[in-house]
Order: sequence, then structure tokens, then C-alpha cells
Amino acid sequence: MYRFPVREGPRRHWLPWLAALAVLVCIVGWAVLDVRDVGEDSRPAFLNTQVRAEAPERPDGAHLHIAGSGSCVPLARMLAGAAMPQLDISPEVHASIGSGGGLRALRDGAIDVALVSRPLREDERLEGLVYTPFARIPVVVAAGLDVPDRSVTIRRLEALFGGAEDRWDNGEKVVVLLREAGDSSHRVVDAAAPGFVEATDRSRGRGSVRVLYHDGAMQVALANTPGALGLHGNGVDPSLAGFRSLAVEGVEPTGTNVESGRYPFVKELAFVTVNAPAGGAKTFIDFALSPEGRALLRVRGAVPPAPKEEG
Repeated sequence: MYRFPVREGPRRHWLPWLAALAVLVCIVGWAVLDVRDVGEDSRPAFLNTQVRAEAPERPDGAHLHIAGSGSCVPLARMLAGAAMPQLDISPEVHASIGSGGGLRALRDGAIDVALVSRPLREDERLEGLVYTPFARIPVVVAAGLDVPDRSVTIRRLEALFGGAEDRWDNGEKVVVLLREAGDSSHRVVDAAAPGFVEATDRSRGRGSVRVLYHDGAMQVALANTPGALGLHGNGVDPSLAGFRSLAVEGVEPTGTNVESGRYPFVKELAFVTVNAPAGGAKTFIDFALSPEGRALLRVRGAVPPAPKEEG
């Protein structure tokens, strides 16, 4: 019987490829092992530290944890950045957790200094919490850069936030941006403009306005919403944040007008500690209230407290 010859050519053709693949596997395997070792050696120290249920002890003058109201965060971070090279402390200002969140974290021992943008209640003072004001800032009536208006009366402000008026001077639709009920900026305007509470309650009741729950979210919304109107109060320069501030009753929201009492919407910012400030917390607060700290605050448009107000 005739047998067809076996062709060996194609099998030999694959041999070089198999050899190359084996070499490649060896190289990749060596690289993975090498990278794995490098990654383990280069992990940040805190990732290699075993987490304990109890709060770790921190020596005075070491890492200082500061957290609380978002209204305080930009100025507190500026002060921390200036203090760090000069003082034997390493202050870290965490992202906003609100005044109430900061006070809870302080009571729990998770932070050293709480940031608040509202006064302490009597029950909080009775707990031994100590309130140290460090700045006053304007609560800005903010509008988008496309808005032609430059000033607003308190009566018109109430009408705009309440929906009785819904157009800017050029006929463009007003888009009202609110913070959550109880927000510190709204509290300030509520106190100075009696009709403002009712106006914002009406808007919230209609469910047709946008509510923001963070200073950063409000800042972004003001900068990116055509016809926007909202309140903003965290010491950030509106011109650098992408929106504009409106004068109220013809008075601009400047540090000078805050200090003179002419501008009607003013928020006080403060540090809070358990008992009198001590250790690294005292070092940081003393720096914030020092001539250098006061000068930095004034550059940012904030008004530091008069010496008699300290503590």
C-alpha cells in the first residue's frame, strides 16, 4: 500500500516561536518578582502599620489633626502651610466634615482642633469645649460671571431666593442654588434679613431649586451654572473661583467693610479645643493669632479678631 510521506516542515517552523515564548515567560516572571519586591519596599510607612482600635498616642509638637467646617478649611490650610516651616509641629487640615462633625471628632479624640463657623451652644461650653475665634469673613452673595447685575438690595435678594423674581436685569433666568437647611452662611443671612428664611423655605418646598451640601460643590456650581445665584462664605476670592460677588445695598463684601460693620452678612470662624489650648494645638493657634498670622488673614480678605477677643 502506498504511504504518503510525512511532512516535517511546519512542525520545525514552530520550534523557534516556542523557544522565544519560553524566554519571554522567564523574563516576565523575573520582572513580576522584581517589581513585587520593589513595591513592598516602597510602600508608605502608614500602609505597613497595623491599625489599632484605640487612638494612637501622639507626642506634643508632632502631627496635629485639624478638621471641621468647610468655611474654615481654606484659611486654616493657609495658616498651616505658613506655620509648618517655622514651628515644631506638622498641622494637617482635613477635608470638610462640618462644624458638628468637627466637634464630634474632637470629643472622640480623633482630632486635636475642631474648626467651626457657628458659636458653641451652652451645652457644648458646659462640656469644657473652648472657642477661640480667629477670623471674620463676609458671606458673599454670589452670581455667575455671565450675570450683569453688580448689586442687590436685601428686599430683592429675598424676592430672588423665594421665586417672586426670577430674572436678572438682562432678562436671563435666575438659577437659585441653596445650601442645606442650617448651613452657616444661610444662618448669617437669616439673622440679618428676616424675610430670607421664609423665602428659602418656599423655594425648598417647591423642590425646583438645586441644593448643595458642601462649600466646594457650591463653588463649582456657581462657576459653571449660567444665571447662578447663591451664598458663599469660606474666604475664597470669588474672582479666582470663577464667579462674582454682588454688593449688598451698595456695600462690597470686603475686609474693610466687614471690619467697619458696613457689610451686613458676616461669619465668624473659630478653633475649638477640649479645655484651654495646649501643646501643639496651642502652638498653632498662637501662630494664627500672631502678627504674621493676622497679616496672612488680611491678605485673604479676612478680618482677625481684636486682641481683646482672643480666647
